[in-house]
Amino acid sequence: MKIDFSRWDEVRVLNAAIIAGMVAIFLAIATPLVRGAVIRQRTAECARKIIQAADAFDFYAGAFGYYPQSQRDARETEKVMTGAFAVFDIDWWESATELGGEWGWFNNGKTSSVVISGDRISERKMVLLDQLLDDGDLESGLFRRCCSRYHYFIKERIL
Repeated sequence: MKIDFSRWDEVRVLNAAIIAGMVAIFLAIATPLVRGAVIRQRTAECARKIIQAADAFDFYAGAFGYYPQSQRDARETEKVMTGAFAVFDIDWWESATELGGEWGWFNNGKTSSVVISGDRISERKMVLLDQLLDDGDLESGLFRRCCSRYHYFIKERIL
């Protein structure tokens, strides 16, 4: 009596093909969902940090009677804001933002804002950030695009 193993090989190949197809479908569905979740998490973290930084600058202004001057370098801003940053547990100021770009501060005497600037900032990601922080329009509201920089203006200045 001879057993025909060729049928077993056909079944194994068919099972492997079905499993591979199911894995491909799962990955095709899961990949965009995971990517979207990661982008939403990074956007929320960036929004949290913007609000935290704005609170630190308000704290500084309340303590000293004025907002700090704009600095060209994030390290210089961090030196000026050492005490306020310590109170608000800000140890990330010199790092890149979660959405690309660098943190900054702007003060011209009339307006004050936490800034995200850089060459490779995605406008789409900034619109998502604006939807969390403000009105979803980069041309109006508290979070706005000014040239190649994105400003979160402090709503109610302490001074």
